[in-house]
Amino acid sequence: MQDAQNFYVYSISSDGYYSLGKYVDDEWTALVDWTESDLIDSGRNSENRIGLAAVGNEIVLLVNNVEIDRVQDGSFGAGQIGLLVGATNLGGPTIAFDNLWLWRAKATQKATPVARPTATPAATRPSTVKVQGGNASVTSESLNVRSGPGTGYPVVAALKRGDRVQIVGRTAASDWVKISLADSPEAWVASRYLEPDGNLQAIAVVSAPAPPPPATPRADVAYLVIENHIGRHITVQVNDQNFRVEGKVGDKPGTYTFILQGVGRYRVAAQLPNAGSHNWDLYVEPTSAQCANRQGCVAIGATFVQTYY
Repeated sequence: MQDAQNFYVYSISSDGYYSLGKYVDDEWTALVDWTESDLIDSGRNSENRIGLAAVGNEIVLLVNNVEIDRVQDGSFGAGQIGLLVGATNLGGPTIAFDNLWLWRAKATQKATPVARPTATPAATRPSTVKVQGGNASVTSESLNVRSGPGTGYPVVAALKRGDRVQIVGRTAASDWVKISLADSPEAWVASRYLEPDGNLQAIAVVSAPAPPPPATPRADVAYLVIENHIGRHITVQVNDQNFRVEGKVGDKPGTYTFILQGVGRYRVAAQLPNAGSHNWDLYVEPTSAQCANRQGCVAIGATFVQTYY
């Protein structure tokens, strides 16, 4: 970060996506669009190690000690480091952060980073399952095993490429499968990261556990809800004088929520899939009476809905 209008942003999200972008004179450019990766632990009480190597014009992104992407860009050669945490759903996140390391690369060094190994406490280390005689092989470098069929469920174990697992059930859509895991009665993985030995449709459909409970809405903030009916990613920026919150609106039709933290004018900039944009102001007022007969206004504790078709 050079100043408030010029910086890079490397982001990971709680639903398992990452991105890299830059602001140059307060104009946003995506260097890596929001991309899904199972390397990101996105369950409740998840823990992720984020790494970044910048040598010359090359920027290398790492998650949990594994290189996830790299790009070439020379807009900024030096600056400060910052940490930004935000929420795009009701309730807001609870975040703990520690252990920052910095290394200075030699002028002639290439960006081939080696992650610094550290031991994970036994109480939080995920177990790894490897079954002899299983009926499927893991095809991704790293694969989270979750307590239910979805990225909103907690991670209960970890797998790596080549591990053999025993599939014992699947969802009706076959996008998630249940595997045998001694330490957990509910162990699910995304089927696209497995290579079954036979026909997956021959596996029985089994019921899934109840999803984690939703967060309790807060009464001291307002909410902006983006309803995406386009079926492609929409990148949304919401900012005022004190903070900037960036987030993606997913590539499937659905509802996505941003928290507006206090009274004021918020600038909403939506970059649409066809390269167009929609820039508008949203005012947050203390009471609903102050929003009477006003467009683009929402009261504290209330929700403003913006729909894109």
